[in-house]
Amino acid sequence: MQNKSFYLIFGAIIIISLVVIVLFAQSIIGPSGGINNTIKTGSSKNKDIFVTPAPNIEKTDRLPPLERKDPIVGNPEGEITIIEFADFECQYCAQAQKTLDEILKIYSDKIRLVWKNYPLAFHSYSKKAAEAVLCSNEQKKFSQMQNQLFEHQAISLLPKDIKEYAKDINMDMEKFDTCFDGGLNEEAVARDIAAARQFGVDSVPSFFIFKTDSDQGYFIPWAATLSEFKATIDALLK
Repeated sequence: MQNKSFYLIFGAIIIISLVVIVLFAQSIIGPSGGINNTIKTGSSKNKDIFVTPAPNIEKTDRLPPLERKDPIVGNPEGEITIIEFADFECQYCAQAQKTLDEILKIYSDKIRLVWKNYPLAFHSYSKKAAEAVLCSNEQKKFSQMQNQLFEHQAISLLPKDIKEYAKDINMDMEKFDTCFDGGLNEEAVARDIAAARQFGVDSVPSFFIFKTDSDQGYFIPWAATLSEFKATIDALLK
């Protein structure tokens, strides 16, 4: 009988101890999910994400430098600079160009749009197309040639056809042929490719967007929509 009472008392003590331990643990951890919430909150502070309609747009303090041969569209003194890396055989780059045309209309004199070539290795004609657009830029016909190349990307970007597109926009063909056939912009294209790799560009189109007088901005490694561009630009203009 005494043994039975002893076991009952001992069992009660164990149960009470477990209850106390559980209550104490809950007071430290907090309500259900408290640990997970703390971890999420902490990580969100460390993750520098641009909170806009496009939450995956991330800040960057690594901005490619501009070069003398870089074609510029819009206002060369614009408050906002967009550096675009693109490839003339990329259909998404062609689509993005239409969006950028809308951005230039909406923000008129606020945008400096800088073109950099990133011809992908598996695209057979992109590198010569890149050289062609730089040759055209030397005659102040970058936009016209850019439009020609994107419009004909699914038809032909063979060098002989690119020359026809140059004729269609009334290029000085003697100067163009000297530049294009002589590969005078081959090194400039190679520098663009090296810059793309150095600054983390591994897909086209990709965009760096920043205030022209700043060393920080945003990186968008996809064909951004009009709303994504606007959200990024508006945040920078605040």
